Amino acid sequence: MWTFPLRQKSETAAILLNFVAYVRTQFSHPLVAMQADNGTEFINSTVTTFFSSNGIRLRLSCPYISTQNGKAERAIHTINDVVRSLMFQSSMPP
Repeated sequence: MWTFPLRQKSETAAILLNFVAYVRTQFSHPLVAMQADNGTEFINSTVTTFFSSNGIRLRLSCPYISTQNGKAERAIHTINDVVRSLMFQSSMPP
């Protein structure tokens, strides 16, 4: 599992396309499928066109059922806990 902190959701498509290129280059193995939630950052013409032209299957989890994407949800929760702790330690507002 990889994580990429983004300032805005609009950055998702560019980061995702770079990630697919990275996987191809580093592992010499094409990406076959990717799972995501139903966020609009994953369901747009740029991402869907790129995935379909490269033979990548985008699997979307059902809305409001976080258990279908459990590993990602847990990772997000853990990262948020760490960030909150670091902000608290540095006397920054949450």
